[in-house]
Formats: sequence, C-alpha cells, structure tokens
Amino acid sequence: MNKKIANGLLIFGVLIIWIFVLKRTTHIFKNENSNVLTYSSIENEPEIDIKFKKDTFNIGVYKRDPFLDGYGKTFKRKMNNSKNTPKKVNKKPISKKNIGSKMLWPKLKYYGYMKGGSNKEKLALIKMNNKLHRVRSQQEINNILVYSVFADSVILKMNSQFKTVYK
Repeated sequence: MNKKIANGLLIFGVLIIWIFVLKRTTHIFKNENSNVLTYSSIENEPEIDIKFKKDTFNIGVYKRDPFLDGYGKTFKRKMNNSKNTPKKVNKKPISKKNIGSKMLWPKLKYYGYMKGGSNKEKLALIKMNNKLHRVRSQQEINNILVYSVFADSVILKMNSQFKTVYK
C-alpha cells in the first residue's frame, strides 16, 4: 500500500510542475505585444547625423630583416669583366728539406678496443689501408707505433710525428 501512495504523490508533483511550466509559457506569449514600442509610435524623432571617419594609416617599408638580426644588409654581386685579368701567383721552388718534413700517413680508421683475456692491455682495432689490424699499446705495424689506446681515440707515432685517430 505504501508504494501506491508514493507513486500517486510523485505523479501529482510532476503534474503541478508541468502546470507551472505551461502557465509561464502561455503568459509570456500573451503579453508580448502590450509593452513593446514600435518605431512608428515614436514622435519627433531627433535627427542624428552620423558620419563615419575612416581610420587610415601607412605601412612603412622596414629595412630590418627579422631573420638576419640586422638592418638592410644588401649584398652586391661582383661582376667579372673581361678587362680583369687573374693575378699571377709566384711559385716558390721546392727544396729537398721541405719534401722530407711532410710525411704521408696511410688511410686510417679506428673501430675501438677490446679488453680481457690473459693480457690486461687494451687490444685496438685499426683499419690501415683497407686492412684490419689488431694491435696493443706500444706495438708497431708498418713503421707506425701505437702510442696509446683510449675508448674514443688512438694515438699513433710515425717518425717523431704524432697523429690522433678518432672513432
């Protein structure tokens, strides 16, 4: 019996809410035209002369280039004229002393080192003239002494000249 009473009260409450909603909507539509002033009902309308002024401005040409952080950097291209002749270069004679001081190193590439085994020294992997060599520190190959071995580089010595080869 309690369920029937509760359902009846809820239905009654919903009906009251719908009555208020319908009453409000009909009240708004019925009184819509009573308080509204139309344009024709206003007498002695003051004349309003509105003139719009255009806002004009000039956009100037700026010489600043935002990408170069400078002002108007212009570059002039040099034109090659047929009148201009190339400068003459004075060649110095090559002496025998200069030839001996410059040594040509073979093509070198360092791949890294290995550590372990019975010997605790680092074993470097060096590619010399497209031939792979496994050498330890203070070992010589093709008149090139492996001076020291590091993780990222190796120092080589040839005829009192040192060269560092990186990975």
